[in-house]
Amino acid sequence: MAFAVVEGTYNGLVERSFDALIYYSGSINSGMSGGPVLDEEGRVVGINVSAMFFAQQMSFLVPAEFALRLFERSRTAKPLVGPAWPRLREQLMAYQDELVGRFIAQPWRGADHVRYRLPVPQEQFMRCWGRGTPADSKGLDFQRSQCRMEHAVFINGALQTGYLDISHEAYDGAKLGALRFAKQYSGSFRNENLGRSNKQRTAPHCREEFIQKGVKEGPPLRAVICLSAYRKLAGLHDLSVLVTTVDGATEGALGRFDARGISFDNALKLSAHYLGGFGWTRAQQQ
Repeated sequence: MAFAVVEGTYNGLVERSFDALIYYSGSINSGMSGGPVLDEEGRVVGINVSAMFFAQQMSFLVPAEFALRLFERSRTAKPLVGPAWPRLREQLMAYQDELVGRFIAQPWRGADHVRYRLPVPQEQFMRCWGRGTPADSKGLDFQRSQCRMEHAVFINGALQTGYLDISHEAYDGAKLGALRFAKQYSGSFRNENLGRSNKQRTAPHCREEFIQKGVKEGPPLRAVICLSAYRKLAGLHDLSVLVTTVDGATEGALGRFDARGISFDNALKLSAHYLGGFGWTRAQQQ
């Protein structure tokens, strides 16, 4: 049996991560996951877990303390007999419970929009970025923001789960007029991909509703909520919530929230939490 030794550099713990990870600069390639990383004294400090392929020499390690816990537990654990899916489901259910609980406990940040209060998450374990149209734009003006977890739970090559993704787009169509704006605005809503049936998940089951908040609480919303069930992990789902404001003739906001690998009860909690994040800005209330 052959093996390779690769030199690398410890770069500290990953910030804004739900899971404890270590930044590591070294040539980690496919097939090296699960290999140990040693310090100069031969002590295991981490386990290879993933690499960022669009960045050079950027990889991630699971701290060795977690591998040690598994090793100690294996001393008395009974061998796994039969399919691993039930045990995997049990672990994922516990994982998503902690993820959802910690996420909902965080208050939303504002998006600095003059009209709408839009739900932007804290960056405790998510990374956010955004962009907008140039100042000299002659068409539809927009501000776009996206936040997502940078790591997921790897099940197999066709299934990664256990992460959250949030985005919104705020549109100003004053330069277009009401009719042209309505056409482009509704087109943005229709173009959203909500998934389809495959070997891992069922086709999404969706429900659409119009939500009228109190006049002082927020704008009327059109919301589509979709759930796809995992075929081999009973009780786990993918959630997609698509929301658009329907109050302005030449302006509006479209938001999307995706959660991978959550229970039905937590899907309800996350949907309510996300929809509750929409409202008027203080300036609009006045």
